[in-house]
Amino acid sequence: MNWERFFYDLQKWMQASNAAVQHFGLDQDEYWQWLLETILTIKHRYHDHPLVTEILLTVTYYQGEQLAKLHGTHLDLSKAGDNHETK
Repeated sequence: MNWERFFYDLQKWMQASNAAVQHFGLDQDEYWQWLLETILTIKHRYHDHPLVTEILLTVTYYQGEQLAKLHGTHLDLSKAGDNHETK
């Protein structure tokens, strides 16, 4: 596993995500479609490595928390982590 390359890709993704948020808006379906497609691309690029999957899930959850804050709500993922698959 080339962790240096993965974290470089993740850093580039985060920059692209910031641009996508500016373009679409965090609360727009187009942003979330972009997020899912690009996160899955990275996940598959690294052969669905379990740690890569967990990191990408955490990034996705974080974005969900930011959306909840935008709407003045709280995102409760306490049970979501128990149900996701990492394969």
